[in-house]
Amino acid sequence: MERELVAVVTYGSHRVTDPRTKKLILTYRIGYTGDTLQLLLTVFGKYARGVSSRRATYHYIHIDGQVQINRAI
Repeated sequence: MERELVAVVTYGSHRVTDPRTKKLILTYRIGYTGDTLQLLLTVFGKYARGVSSRRATYHYIHIDGQVQINRAI
């Protein structure tokens, strides 16, 4: 995977149940408004997938591989 720098607003990382495997996975919680989910899916391509349930009040995205998160203040 190439190195990319992307600045987005998230609500942090959370563990949710993967709808495919039914196991807990690390995801990033993103609000429903805006284009953040689509941006991350586009940038990370095959390494990212949305794992939100139909009842979720946020979008959840799982990114395979190592992702470095820097918190802005």
